[in-house]
Amino acid sequence: MNICIVKNILVLAFGFCFCLVYGQHEPSERIDKHPHQDNVEAYSGVTYNKQHKTNLFTLGFDYEHRFNWLDYRLGISLLSDYEFGHSYDRNGYEADSELLITPVVNFYPTEKFKVFAGGGMLFSKELTEPISRLGLGYEFEIHHKILIIPNVALDLGKDYQAYLAGISLGIGFH
Repeated sequence: MNICIVKNILVLAFGFCFCLVYGQHEPSERIDKHPHQDNVEAYSGVTYNKQHKTNLFTLGFDYEHRFNWLDYRLGISLLSDYEFGHSYDRNGYEADSELLITPVVNFYPTEKFKVFAGGGMLFSKELTEPISRLGLGYEFEIHHKILIIPNVALDLGKDYQAYLAGISLGIGFH
């Protein structure tokens, strides 16, 4: 089994266990009843590239701002993901690292569950093309500011399709 896949599985398993153990903890005193207006998050996960049929280790960064109108149910984010990896094709070995930069709109049907969608650009050695991202996430808040957010997403482009799964660790502030 590829060492990169093993590392990705361990990261996801640890994050999932951490969410189960600490995610349901509710602070005894809330500072206010509204969620944090701004979040900064670091993302780690796995991207399955359907074109090359490979799993790529992915690191990312996300900044989100939630609007106070509509009771903080709408927000915007700027996502950047870097997918590390290598793929094998019919012609031999080729590096396949990709950078994705995407502004997205976040909608929160509940205080913690989010649905997000947006469009941006994918940059790689092979291609540069517009990409659409659709995804889901759930925020577990720990000690008023720390956020753990499991995420799944789908990236779609003309010659590109990828599935993402991972965990973000974030800090919320006003």
